Amino acid sequence: MSKNLLSSTVYIDPPQFTTNPCKLDIRVEDVRLYGAKQLKPLKKKKRKKRSKNGGVEPKAKDKKRRTPPTIRIKDIIDDPEVLKPYLKIEKHIEKKIRDNLADKEIRRELELVSSKQIDDEDPMNLTMDSIVPTRLIVGFDTEYVPRKDVKAADLKGLPKEEILKRSDEFRNTVLSYQYYAILPGYFGKPIKEWSGILYVNEGERLSRSQFISAVYMKGFQEQQPDERNYVKIKRLPRSVLLVGHFNKVDLPAFSDFKDFKQTLDNIRKSMITVIHDPKFAPVTLANDKTPSRKKVYFLLRDTYLLTSSVDQSLAAIGKLLKIPKIKVSQKDYEDMRGLMQRDRKHYEDYAIRDAEIAAKYAYGIYCNQGKIGLRRDVPPTLSGMGVGLLLKYWTLNYQNPKQIRNLEMPRRILGDKIIEDMTFVKNNKKSPEGYYRPKNVPVDEDLKHWYTDFSVDCYHGGRNEQYFFGPGEVGHWFDYDLRSAYPTAMSLIPRPDWQKVHEVQDPSFWKVCEPDDLAFFSVRFKFPDSVRFPVLPIRTQYGLIYPLEGESCCMASEIVAARNLGAEITQMFCVKIECDKSDRPFKDFISFCIERRNEHPKDSLERLVWKEMTNGTYGKLAQGLRLKRAYNLKEDKTATFNESKITNSFFAAFTTGFVRAALGEIMNRLPNDVAFSNCTTDGILCTAPISRIKKYLDGPVGGLFHSSAVLFHGEKKLETTGFLEVKSEIKQPLGWKTRGQATLQPLTYQEKVFKESNDIVLAKAGISTPRHFRESEESQNEWMIDTFLDRNIFTKFEASYQASTRRIAQFDWDAISFYQEKYLNMEYDWKRCPTEPIMRSIKGRSHLYFDTKPWRTLTDFLNSRGAWMAYFHAKRHNQPTAKNQPPSTESGVLKTIQDFNTFLNYRDGCTASMSSNRYSVYLKRKYVSSTKPHNGLRIELCTAYTQGLMGFPPPEKRPHTYPKFSAFLNEAFGDLADKTTRSDVENGKRRRFVPHSITKNEQSVMIIEKLKVLTGINFNDSELWA
Repeated sequence: MSKNLLSSTVYIDPPQFTTNPCKLDIRVEDVRLYGAKQLKPLKKKKRKKRSKNGGVEPKAKDKKRRTPPTIRIKDIIDDPEVLKPYLKIEKHIEKKIRDNLADKEIRRELELVSSKQIDDEDPMNLTMDSIVPTRLIVGFDTEYVPRKDVKAADLKGLPKEEILKRSDEFRNTVLSYQYYAILPGYFGKPIKEWSGILYVNEGERLSRSQFISAVYMKGFQEQQPDERNYVKIKRLPRSVLLVGHFNKVDLPAFSDFKDFKQTLDNIRKSMITVIHDPKFAPVTLANDKTPSRKKVYFLLRDTYLLTSSVDQSLAAIGKLLKIPKIKVSQKDYEDMRGLMQRDRKHYEDYAIRDAEIAAKYAYGIYCNQGKIGLRRDVPPTLSGMGVGLLLKYWTLNYQNPKQIRNLEMPRRILGDKIIEDMTFVKNNKKSPEGYYRPKNVPVDEDLKHWYTDFSVDCYHGGRNEQYFFGPGEVGHWFDYDLRSAYPTAMSLIPRPDWQKVHEVQDPSFWKVCEPDDLAFFSVRFKFPDSVRFPVLPIRTQYGLIYPLEGESCCMASEIVAARNLGAEITQMFCVKIECDKSDRPFKDFISFCIERRNEHPKDSLERLVWKEMTNGTYGKLAQGLRLKRAYNLKEDKTATFNESKITNSFFAAFTTGFVRAALGEIMNRLPNDVAFSNCTTDGILCTAPISRIKKYLDGPVGGLFHSSAVLFHGEKKLETTGFLEVKSEIKQPLGWKTRGQATLQPLTYQEKVFKESNDIVLAKAGISTPRHFRESEESQNEWMIDTFLDRNIFTKFEASYQASTRRIAQFDWDAISFYQEKYLNMEYDWKRCPTEPIMRSIKGRSHLYFDTKPWRTLTDFLNSRGAWMAYFHAKRHNQPTAKNQPPSTESGVLKTIQDFNTFLNYRDGCTASMSSNRYSVYLKRKYVSSTKPHNGLRIELCTAYTQGLMGFPPPEKRPHTYPKFSAFLNEAFGDLADKTTRSDVENGKRRRFVPHSITKNEQSVMIIEKLKVLTGINFNDSELWA
């Protein structure tokens, strides 16, 4: 270890405000460790000794290797009272371990090697628990003085070298590091707990070595006068589970972050280590500023990834644990240095509590793993934990009354088989040149593999639509959700026979298929004009669209729902998997999870864990099906997401299709006098009371859903609301686009039917509310309503966000905050056809309202959407105005019937052939500025260059770097287009080249000729021109 990483001084008192602050003399001589072996450096090869007569002395016999002594619980705990219950069960646990090791040895030949790249630890590693704790859990946190928010526009266009020079401007001032350590106990209660806080001089930072050395040192500290529940210990584990909350903020505060950052895994904007990385894991303990010979090994976890996706805040976790996060005022939160000076005790209590919540939450999950039969540990994510439990269930419990491990069962269910492949083993002492050895690899069954791409085409997300624009009618609105929507639908998946996957030759099969068939369709359809909510989706770049006629790739459940609405269907292609419907592989597992969940009280950690494991399992079915790219910290480049161990496009398509079909069936069965506000994945906001809507839950799809929901929740729980649950009740909603709703009028407590339902419906559609409005949902709701009323074409809002993982890693930044002004867009998204515009009142002011109906065809939607984008941007950026008069702020937004009719006249004036360059560009390119009409040409050139199209050289023979080509583009376009950055060129790799989409004129031809001269490439520009 480099000594400069240990150069910071560690204090017990804050050095900024303390005269002669007390330094912490870190000494680890008394620290005794057990567990993982220390990694020893390779010794230099010694010369062979020569005997006196010149020959080589014979090699001495190898000494027998000493097996390290088994660590027992009495070698760890030095407290008779604490030790007593452990000694009682020690022999029983050891026998259990021996039996399981013997069982594992007997079945070793069944353990087949998986070559799949996965994002979770292997859940089939069922090493039995020992009463000896294998890890030390350490919750950690930092307090700091943040840099002022940086305006994102100030960095735009700056070269990387300039940003690196200014990296100090993007770092926070660290004040302290705090920790909370737990030595796990076998019975749920920790063996020992301790905490502390470490201060540093301003501008200095601690290394991981200094931090963890202080933690271990305090673990062996003698009892202090004011210390209660002290437990004396003899040893601590070498393996450390370091746990934070949103590690992206705290990890860069370590002085050696630069050295270990590329050993981390970035998952959902956080940083962890999925497995023990050989470069990240070992950390040498330090004596003051000198490295010792003792090492510990880190595994990094983040509670942000281990809690509910609904509320991932540390305060929510603390509430769950009944350890509330200590409150500080907004002023103190923004000035932690000032709080530390004014009230040190309150500062330390606040700081250590955050570390305590993280540690105790991780410990709760650690214990829960043991209770459910998995290895006692903390998984990277809860969904990963669910996958582990599912595979274990299929291996031990599924159709297995004797519970003899059947490792083939998960593969049979998922449609995998094992083939023998060869893998190369690098050179070693036995084989200096390396050698090949056989390896068992799982692959898809042949028939499954052949039809996987089609099943992916049938896989879509949830149904998301807004059904009116403006202020809804005054009444009693109910916000319904399908109970456990995805787990319930997943439980209906029948057991497939992967040897019987076939194309259906009968063109009328759509007339007799059943909702729970594993059948996948490509159809041409036409619904009657009277249908309010067509149920066959068409995927577009703007999400799913549900027109009255068109072509769709969909599931059998959606076909059944469409069939019952009187749709005319032409079956173009169909694949069916023969199934045993009496056997549903997910049903018993989900039932088992829900039973376990219901054993625990509401708002308990155990209940949350079971719920998230159940819900998260669906997400693992769909992981990796669509090409999704993200920055990979280890490789320092953008990479695609890997599949999970249970990824299955057939099962994922069935699950989402069934939920869409169930919602569509309910909405269409309700009478026409029921008003609908919106549909969001697994819920609807409408005016039908539960007494009325319950009559319409027994359709072909809903009936199946109900039968599964009864199994999970019981008849008694479903008596009142069926398989629906009421989230909110309001008096009048405001709606503007998909996932954009607010509450104009709430209901009083007396008016509500379900007293525990929420009073507010609020979905912000990506709009950030100002910080001083975030204290309550009510204040955010009011801000959204006022903003909707007062908006104009030039209205902006300030969006703040943290530095990305890529910027933190590449520029050596902290997770500082950026802000930028964005144009507000609270206009309709045109997913449905507007009808019957009228004026209604919002807070005493008139505003446009219109209802909607489905589009006739997809083309109708694209024409209106494209026209709106062109119109909206033209009004914002190129509005003609009278001399010396400001532009009109009312045109371009939909506030009056006149605004609405003005746009319709504009749309109708667009030609059917879309020869207008501005209009066609907006249909083909989503983000183009109307003030720079040559932006479309710039984008197509970036796409063609990076993909080797239009006569440009192939990528492997590309003559110019991305920065160089962007410089050529900027010189060729001048002020005729937006400036091109390196990222703009690189993003061309992921775009689809659109031939013949650019209008040919004198300026565009001049740009092309100039670019040919600058690049020295005579590319074929004829493919560009419309």
